[in-house]
Amino acid sequence: MSKTVVFGFPGDSQLYVADVEAGTVKPLEDTDGRAGELRSSRAPFIRGVDIAVALDPADKAFSGLFD
Repeated sequence: MSKTVVFGFPGDSQLYVADVEAGTVKPLEDTDGRAGELRSSRAPFIRGVDIAVALDPADKAFSGLFD
């Protein structure tokens, strides 16, 4: 199974793709508009991910603290 995820942030129209195995995060070019359509529907779309948590700031993730 690939360890790649596509994600976006509220207030930012850009989508990003993270390749965990390569250790990279890059802007996603949504050439056909499908990812943007899914995002604009505001419906949850999770496949192959068993946990996702948005943190601010990121160093909380490494401290073991989840509020």
